Amino acid sequence: MEKTIWIHWYTWNPDTNDFWPAMKSNLLESNIELITPTFPESRTTDYTQWEKVLDKQDFSEVTKVIWHSLWTRVATEYIVKNNIKLKRLLLVSPTITAKRTDWTDRVELINFFPDYRFWDTYSKFGKLKDLVEEIIVIASLDDTAVPFQESQDFAKMIWAKFIWTNWNWHFNAKEYRILEELIK
Repeated sequence: MEKTIWIHWYTWNPDTNDFWPAMKSNLLESNIELITPTFPESRTTDYTQWEKVLDKQDFSEVTKVIWHSLWTRVATEYIVKNNIKLKRLLLVSPTITAKRTDWTDRVELINFFPDYRFWDTYSKFGKLKDLVEEIIVIASLDDTAVPFQESQDFAKMIWAKFIWTNWNWHFNAKEYRILEELIK
């Protein structure tokens, strides 16, 4: 069975959203196990606490990782730091700077990483393409949490395939078949 890890967003855990049971079930039919670890609430934590949760995952059996929103930064950091090789990395509504759609800063996240500012990870991007066979960024024009331009710029920086949609908002309100298809 193929294993995929989904790292969620900002203030969410896998027990609080209606579409997870359906998505897990749909992927199981395609012989894909969707692993959704629970992380500490991100407004009151930092990278080292999230890293401890990730360290408990067995990435040796994982072929794909799907990361959402602000935590795409955790993805780039963790994958590069640990030399994790993947078949596919799917980044959903990624951000570079942790800005809101009104371009104000999410002040609580600026110091999320202990040694540098949230946006100071550009130097790590080059190594991603050596570790991941396929990188896909997907964003919706009507995203209400992350500026669409941020996702588009992020895709260019990491040499990713960019898929844009509309009417999917921030990919956190309902079941999204497009994400299931990209996982497959």
